[in-house]
Amino acid sequence: KGVNEVEVLSELPTNIVEQVNQVVTRDVLAEVPLFNELNKALLNALSDSIESFTYSPSDEIVATNSRVSGMYIIANGELEVVNKKHGFATTLSKGQVFAVNALYKSFNCAHQLRAKTFSEVLFLRGSVFRHVCRLHLSQCEIDALSTKASNDVKDAEVLNSIEETEMDVDESSGGKKKRSTSILRMGRSGFVFVERGW
Repeated sequence: KGVNEVEVLSELPTNIVEQVNQVVTRDVLAEVPLFNELNKALLNALSDSIESFTYSPSDEIVATNSRVSGMYIIANGELEVVNKKHGFATTLSKGQVFAVNALYKSFNCAHQLRAKTFSEVLFLRGSVFRHVCRLHLSQCEIDALSTKASNDVKDAEVLNSIEETEMDVDESSGGKKKRSTSILRMGRSGFVFVERGW
């Protein structure tokens, strides 16, 4: 007979449950290549700030053309990245990520992300990630982490040469629209979106 984790955790004191959840989340984060060299204090701070969601099959997580402002980490289950316009779909599984570059800059996503199976997904907001990094890392360490993320993007394999050109409002130029192109790529740990000039 298996163990009912929910039942076991419900019988524990709240502070113990929080510590267990923090350790589990920290371990998932530590498996992400971008984070695998970070110190425990920073991983703990990130795991305290991360959001956890459970999805049923076919639930939409990211809608086509919606703004992505953080990274999705698959803790359990499988997700599907779909681009109906190009007739493209591929699967992400436990330990992989979606939109790691949104930790540094949000963007409009031309693809849909949906649950393929019952899934637990962790979401780390870019604003939270940057704030926690400023509290725990020197500027030199932040730059090194950014370079590591950028290199993962640059080294990523292009998938089916999927490119989406979209108009985006550029607040720095008085709200004028600018054209940007993003390319969907598979990196060492999951999907990233490469904008021209990344």
